Amino acid sequence: MPASPTASILLVHDDPALLDALTRSFEERGFDVRIAATEFVAQTHLSSDAVIGAVIAGWDAGHLLGRAIYSWVLDHRYELRARFVFVASAPPPGFDELVQGRCLLMRPGDRGEIVHLGASLAEQAAAESATQGAANGAAGDDGQPSLLLIEDDPLQLDCMQMLLGELHYRITSVESRQAAVDALQRSDFDVILSDWYMADGSGAELRDWLQHHRPHLATRCVFMSASLSSRDGKQLAPDTKVLPKGQDADSLLAELRGVVERVRGDAIEPPQSP
Repeated sequence: MPASPTASILLVHDDPALLDALTRSFEERGFDVRIAATEFVAQTHLSSDAVIGAVIAGWDAGHLLGRAIYSWVLDHRYELRARFVFVASAPPPGFDELVQGRCLLMRPGDRGEIVHLGASLAEQAAAESATQGAANGAAGDDGQPSLLLIEDDPLQLDCMQMLLGELHYRITSVESRQAAVDALQRSDFDVILSDWYMADGSGAELRDWLQHHRPHLATRCVFMSASLSSRDGKQLAPDTKVLPKGQDADSLLAELRGVVERVRGDAIEPPQSP
């Protein structure tokens, strides 16, 4: 049981009895519990600044709220896509196609397993949030260039974090375009490194958002792509950099250093490759 959890449990269901039972079970474990019996309320919780560690959602023939909320998350909070536990008597139509193996489906009677799995997801989210917060706090004024890393492939994200962390960048990492927008609304970054193609939007959309809302950051972007379409290639702005993903680390690091030099000048030495 977590001593002081910082991640909330969101219960999304329109069955009052099940909501009450799950609420009591999670609160007994010390978790902050949020309840949503409608799509609007669920979206409000998911759009807040709270760290949502797990979403327990009903989805079967009589309770379609879970499907609606998961579809919304894929468009607006993609980084939460693996933090759902669905509750249903049997797999509903379209479940596998939408969820794609990212989440488990539990029977309503398996309350103990639902609570155990939800608690594990929330504890993991709380630990990740605390680690990120500690890293940001420790590196706040140490002169390290700040970098926003945007990558929706968890394996690629881990590899990039390891590489760039060794080069002394102060990294904030997110897994979706929407999460990147949220981070960019709160903070400036010396350089922004983003995947070009993401499930909830493209690098072009991110660049357009920056030009309209944070124009001074629009020229700080470096994009990566495994394969850039000919159409996208023709439509790139002259100062938009899209580098081959995973093929030339030296070129990528040189681009990042170049952005840092433009932003910071010569007052602070940019990180160098070992």
